[in-house]
Amino acid sequence: MNRAAKLPRPTAVPASSITIEQLTESVGDEWMEWYRMTPAERWRASGQLWEVYVAMGGSLDPEPDTQSPFYFLPS
Repeated sequence: MNRAAKLPRPTAVPASSITIEQLTESVGDEWMEWYRMTPAERWRASGQLWEVYVAMGGSLDPEPDTQSPFYFLPS
C-alpha cells in the first residue's frame, strides 16, 4: 500500500506574494538584519557573539552526558 498517496500535499506560498514589510512584521527587525547579511558577514557576526558569550562566563565545554556508556562519575 502506498501511504504517501493518501497524505495531503502541502501548499506553498509563492515567495513573490510575501512583501518585505510582511516578512519583517513576521520575524522582526533583528532577524531581518540577520537575513540581509551575506554568509561571510554572518560568519563574522557569529564569531563576535561567541566572544561575548565566553567573556560573560559562558563555556564551550559540552554538558556531561550521564546516559553515555563513556560517562564516568567524577572522583
